[in-house]
Amino acid sequence: MRKEGRLDRIFKKVVRMGLEGRERDDVKKLLDMEPFDLIVMNPPFSRTTGRGRKSGGGLFGFMGDKDVRDKVKRDFENLRNEIQDDMQFTASKLLQGTNLQMIFRDPELRAFKNIWQAGEGLLFIYLADIHLKTGGKLCFVLPRGLLTGVSWFLARTLLASKYHVEYVLVSYEADAYNFSKSTSLSECMIIAKGEQNHTSSEKTNFVILLKKPKTSIEAIALSNEIEAKRANFVEAGDSKAFVIRVERHELLENIDNWGRFIFLPEIKILEGIENILHGTLMVGRSQVKIPLIRLNEIMSSIGVDRHRFMDTFQNVDESVPGTLKMLKGGKEEQRKTLRTSSNAFVLPIIERGKNIFDKIGGTLLIPDRIRINTAHVISMICDEKVISNIFYIIRLKNETPEKLKALCVWLNTTWGILTVLASREETHGGFIQLKMSQWKLLPVLNVNTLPRGKLRALASIFEKFRDAPFLRIPEQYGSTGKIDKLRLELDLSFLNIMGMEIEETDLLSLYEEIGQSLVQWIGN
Repeated sequence: MRKEGRLDRIFKKVVRMGLEGRERDDVKKLLDMEPFDLIVMNPPFSRTTGRGRKSGGGLFGFMGDKDVRDKVKRDFENLRNEIQDDMQFTASKLLQGTNLQMIFRDPELRAFKNIWQAGEGLLFIYLADIHLKTGGKLCFVLPRGLLTGVSWFLARTLLASKYHVEYVLVSYEADAYNFSKSTSLSECMIIAKGEQNHTSSEKTNFVILLKKPKTSIEAIALSNEIEAKRANFVEAGDSKAFVIRVERHELLENIDNWGRFIFLPEIKILEGIENILHGTLMVGRSQVKIPLIRLNEIMSSIGVDRHRFMDTFQNVDESVPGTLKMLKGGKEEQRKTLRTSSNAFVLPIIERGKNIFDKIGGTLLIPDRIRINTAHVISMICDEKVISNIFYIIRLKNETPEKLKALCVWLNTTWGILTVLASREETHGGFIQLKMSQWKLLPVLNVNTLPRGKLRALASIFEKFRDAPFLRIPEQYGSTGKIDKLRLELDLSFLNIMGMEIEETDLLSLYEEIGQSLVQWIGN
């Protein structure tokens, strides 16, 4: 029997949009269609546009009649809101009693409850779920944001609630991150079986393709190897892959970001990231426990996103009465050192713009977008209070200059960089982003509980390295054949302050693993 309820409401809305005659009959045929055993789909990912930035463009911009377009758009948005509400209900049941339940309770994390930025791909998952037979299978090609994106969170909770997610495939073949011929963006493939009664024995196979199959025969051979072997590394013909097997409880514990299971194509680093995220740093046979906390718990504000920036401030060429300092843009020359300076001016364009600047302007900067192969540092400190159109500005509770410098140093250690990479949302290979909500959930050094002596020592590291010319991040780890001495010095200094003394060779071994994985990911 077909699942009743939601599908009926959806198609009634479609009929109400004005379809007549044959089109109306076609919709009725869809409504009467028996459920499927298997749905395989590569749906449209983004907005339904037809005219780009031209007048009359945007959602359903291909419709010439404005009145018709407005009506269709209004009905579509109402439908999308209903779908969002239904998915929120599913998510709230799944998260009840877990440590991620706070995502639905904390107003600072409300972005996880929205689907609007995910595009049409998410809606197709929802419709496929409605039209799938109990115990049937879904196979989707979607943006890799499905695994990591804030707006895709409800899609992950839907899959985890109603399905055994059997396989998740991603490509780490440099410049071949896609499965669709129509795009070069990073994608993933999901294979999931409908499951009403979950068991603890469920496992998800995360498949990291190092070299994708070139033919269907090679693909079948590789899939047979994955299914038959328990090994972490499999190959068939020229195709090669790592396989990470994740238990259901791990999938649920990391449902805010499944990208942690495949954030780099290196088994040892993937196995060790959970320790890092819980505050245990391991180098060789040595380890040290450090206090980590979600950024959201120690910050008082995180600046503004680009849209709010444009609604609040106007760029001006030079200082005039009423202007405020800003850091404009995010080109490579602005990401080279731990210390930076303002480079532009803004004027408030709304009455409370100055008050907004006073409240959220600051000196500690973190990026919303990073191009790994051109970035030299992750976080920076500006020598004066600024606002930015590209960087988020972190203000801390009980803020002091020493705490800001210590946090900046942590984010630029190897372990800080790994936590950022593990929490990223990937657009195309090394071009990544962390939205506000992702930064808020990021585990960072708890500068509020560090002894005063350690805070001072970490601040002194910042002062020592603030103008140091770090190489690009992949080059720091030997992607071009030589380790950046500044990288080694900074990490050794940090570990020493945290009470961990190690052999330099152990750290170089870790660098080699990171360097090789970065080369596999983004090339030389």
